Amino acid sequence: HDFEAIEYLGGNRYALSRERERTLTTHCIDSSTTVLPPATYSLTLDVDRHSDNAGFEGLARGRGEHALMVAQEKKPLRLYVTDRSPDALSVSDSLTHRASLPWFLKDISGLHYDRNNGLLYVLSHESAVVVVS
Repeated sequence: HDFEAIEYLGGNRYALSRERERTLTTHCIDSSTTVLPPATYSLTLDVDRHSDNAGFEGLARGRGEHALMVAQEKKPLRLYVTDRSPDALSVSDSLTHRASLPWFLKDISGLHYDRNNGLLYVLSHESAVVVVS
């Protein structure tokens, strides 16, 4: 397994990202969990598979109850937003443009979204910075 990020979704539900596979999975995990249970939900995005080490690197729970922000590490840098409703799933990379990532950012290695003030924190390992958007 190539797990890169985990994000708490509420109610013992966690989203995990797998970098090389470009896969997001949801799992129910509680205090009695000793082995990762099978995914209750899985989504694979067929995006830029030119490099095994440039896939999904960061997760952050978004504004909506079912919104999740997903960072593609590099080649190219992208920020996706997924939003799941009972009837549909939408995936967009419009956040890439709205976040106004600086030109010198070499990678994205982590995300945090502060729901209290609406700020997205983007961590770059290679650039050694945290960008606030």
